[in-house]
Amino acid sequence: MTQLAMDIRASTVAVLIAQNTMAGTAVESDRVDGIASGDMPRLVVYSQEDGQGVSPAGGPPAFDMALTLVVQALVERASRDDVVRDLDTLLLQAQLALLEDPVWNRLAGEVASMRVTRTFKADESLIVGDGRIEFIMHWRENYETRLGPVLSGIDLQIDTGSPFDPNGNYLNTEFPAPPPPRTHGPDGRIEIAAKIDLPIG
Repeated sequence: MTQLAMDIRASTVAVLIAQNTMAGTAVESDRVDGIASGDMPRLVVYSQEDGQGVSPAGGPPAFDMALTLVVQALVERASRDDVVRDLDTLLLQAQLALLEDPVWNRLAGEVASMRVTRTFKADESLIVGDGRIEFIMHWRENYETRLGPVLSGIDLQIDTGSPFDPNGNYLNTEFPAPPPPRTHGPDGRIEIAAKIDLPIG
């Protein structure tokens, strides 16, 4: 799940509510329980995403993403003509609300396709119209490798092996050395030192 996919789903719900379709504020995302008679008209938003890897060998992950975003429209009426009319109206309202919104239609890199389907199911007294608007949206998702602590500077201290002081008595816990007289280094004395602050500029 990518952040953009979650943002698109949340934005879809917000736009559909703001545009005051026939469903009004009865717009939700990822509903899991059934919808009872009397809870329609209603819009339900859900999605699925897939990514195809496009990163170069050895590079950080990158994917060409495809999001399938579905807006489900539900209406119920007693007559066939009424349910067909209301479902078509709600589907068109939802479609225009999203495609004409200046923010929503630019969230992804591309709205590649749109497909609309309708089905109807009747019981003894009511007919339920179930419509789906399916959008396919594409974008590139790049990931950067998480870095460790930022290097802010370098302290350089070197106790060289040569030249060395055979007789000096230097107490340096970081660079322990045999007591004088010495026949070789290191001798416990810092011969080379530098401090470098980063970045250099």
